[in-house]
Amino acid sequence: MRSSELFPTAMTIYRYILGIAQPRLILIEFMTGKIVFFVVVFSMMIFITLFQSGMFSLLSSMVRYEDIDTLREIEESDLMVQSNNIESEMQFLGDDLEFDWIKMRLTDSYEFKCPRVSCFLNPIGDGPYVAKVTANSNTTIQSKGEIDKILKSHAFLIRMTTLHTELRDLLYFNPATENKYEFHIVRERLMSYPLMYLMIRNAFYNEALNDMLFRVFESGTDNTLYEDYTTGGDFQRFEESENNQARPFTLTDFRLAFVSLVLGWVLSGFCFALELLWRF
Repeated sequence: MRSSELFPTAMTIYRYILGIAQPRLILIEFMTGKIVFFVVVFSMMIFITLFQSGMFSLLSSMVRYEDIDTLREIEESDLMVQSNNIESEMQFLGDDLEFDWIKMRLTDSYEFKCPRVSCFLNPIGDGPYVAKVTANSNTTIQSKGEIDKILKSHAFLIRMTTLHTELRDLLYFNPATENKYEFHIVRERLMSYPLMYLMIRNAFYNEALNDMLFRVFESGTDNTLYEDYTTGGDFQRFEESENNQARPFTLTDFRLAFVSLVLGWVLSGFCFALELLWRF
């Protein structure tokens, strides 16, 4: 083989090693280029997917709301409680008529389960009933609408739980009631539980929700008597756990992409060496 014929081949190999060879030289002249092409495309798809997942994680961790301190802020807020394949439980305090009205309202409108449970809030005499309302999966309630109408009654929404998470006591007081309790709702803990974190993150994928993201909040009460007879004197404010924080997005998530790239380049190099041996 003449030197003039070897020179273009040598330049092609040199440019290929440096990664600056023209696409037509790699994709047409060598089978290796086709393998590299598919490997790069596959790896880029993985990188794009991980990047989008990381951005959603970042957006979820940055979502914060202002503290809710007054009942008016609760009524005017666009609060949405969403349960996706998760059982949510709410408890309402009320007498027989109130319980029947709440049960009819929730059962007919939302297909909730409303078992009746007796409750004593006062050691003297019988207290009102507690309606434990269990929301089935894929149930959505907007407090500004339906929940607000329900709470216009003399019922008290005292607890809402979601599987392993507990939102503690959210108290709604009718202005006509004589008993007044001090309470405060603290800010949302969006990153407290992976379960809640996933629910908020899923909200980004649902265009119908728009900015009505799921709000997680907790509230407390300073009334000792109320605490003693609703929580058995064991009322503890929820504290955020560092061990339950959502896992941050790190470079380890790129492991599959890096492995595919390395294996792809090794396979390409092996095929390229075989092609060189076959040509020469």
